[in-house]
Amino acid sequence: MRITESRLRELIREVIDEIPEAPRKVKVVHKGEHSLTTAGDYVILMSSWAKNHIQGTHNKPGKGSVFSPDVDVDVIAQKIAYIPQEFFEGGGGVFTLKVQNIGYDLVDTPEKILKMHTDAKRVPVEKEERGKPVAVTGYIVNAPIDDFVTNNLSVVLRPTREVKYLPEDLQADPVVTSAVENGKLMSVLSSWPGKETPPASQWGDTYAVIIPTGDRKQSKAYIENNES
Repeated sequence: MRITESRLRELIREVIDEIPEAPRKVKVVHKGEHSLTTAGDYVILMSSWAKNHIQGTHNKPGKGSVFSPDVDVDVIAQKIAYIPQEFFEGGGGVFTLKVQNIGYDLVDTPEKILKMHTDAKRVPVEKEERGKPVAVTGYIVNAPIDDFVTNNLSVVLRPTREVKYLPEDLQADPVVTSAVENGKLMSVLSSWPGKETPPASQWGDTYAVIIPTGDRKQSKAYIENNES
């Protein structure tokens, strides 16, 4: 049986997840509204923009996966320290960590959604990508949100190579600028609970948002506001 490259990466990560994690002191430093985390030789920046994007998009059902109520951006900043340095050296991308009960994976293929929920109601959903709205498909399903609990935390990180791309209040910070000059600064662009998925603009009919009726008040309001 032929194994695809994406499936091979999943299998490797599953094996790595079984290896006991060595104790590590993780320090998250707050610079104004931004956070800095050290991961090996790298400095990881979670800007106030990234924080607002993550919290604003993944705090309640309707636009995608959501974090557990007791999870905040500092938890994500701490977990980033456990990403292998080789990932950063390769230029970053999307990395998925194992974090117990991190949230609810509310994105899947329409085929899987309709197979598990034959009475699912299709609705339009508007997500955001790079500050611009993106229209995708959503399905309201008659199931509690706890049915979608996940231990996967996906994080998008990319290198920041020039000081001019830093938030203005960090462009004179010696720790941050030194990391940029040495090619050791990675910036968090997004993070969500659940598996790796492509950007919303590439979804087409391949992926859709799940809106569970576990949050009945919100689901009822969503149905009322989107009736055709």
